[in-house]
Amino acid sequence: MPHFYAKGNVLIVSLVLILVFTLIGITSIDDAAINQRISANFRDSNLSFQAAEAALAEGEIRAQSLAGSHDWNDFRSSCNGDDCYTATCNKGLCFNGSFPAANNCASNPPTLDSALWNITTTWDTADVAFTAATNFPSLPVAPKYIIEFLCFVPADPENNPTPSTSYPSVDWSFMYRITGYSLGEGGSSTVAVQSTFKVDPV
Repeated sequence: MPHFYAKGNVLIVSLVLILVFTLIGITSIDDAAINQRISANFRDSNLSFQAAEAALAEGEIRAQSLAGSHDWNDFRSSCNGDDCYTATCNKGLCFNGSFPAANNCASNPPTLDSALWNITTTWDTADVAFTAATNFPSLPVAPKYIIEFLCFVPADPENNPTPSTSYPSVDWSFMYRITGYSLGEGGSSTVAVQSTFKVDPV
C-alpha cells in the first residue's frame, strides 16, 4: 500500500505542477499581448502628437503671413471668400469679437462662446479647419489647424498706447490662438496642441 500511495502522490504533484506551469504560460502570453498593445498605443499617440505639432507650426507661419496682409474687410459679416474670419471658422480662420477699441486684449480680454478646438464639428466638418500640407501617410486623415484672431496687444510691453480706430499700427501687435489637431493611426487617439502667438508689426 505505501508503494501505491507514493505513486499517487507523484501523479497529483505532477498534475499540480502542470497546472501551475500552464497558468504561468497563459499569464506570460497575456502580459506580452498587453505590452504589445501599450507599445502600439504609444506609437499611435506619438505619431499623432508629431502631426499635431507640425500642423501647429504651419499655422504659426500662416498667422505671420496673415498679419502682414491684415484687411478689415475679411472680418465683416458681408465678407465672402477664403480669407474671411468667422465665429465658427472659415477654412481655419476664426474670429468672435468686435472692432475697434473693444478688441484690445489689455482692456478687454477676448471671450468665446465655446472652445472651438474642443468641438468635434470643428475638425470633422468640411471647410471649417484648415488641412495642413504636412504629409503623414499612415494617418487616416491629414492633420488640421485653426487660427483664432484674438485681439491687438501693445507691441512694446513698456508702452501703453491708447486703443483707437487706427489698428493696425506700429504700436500694436497681432495676437492669435492657434490649435493643431491630429487623429491617430488607429482612429482612436486624438491630439490637440495649442499656442498663443504674437506677431509684431512690420
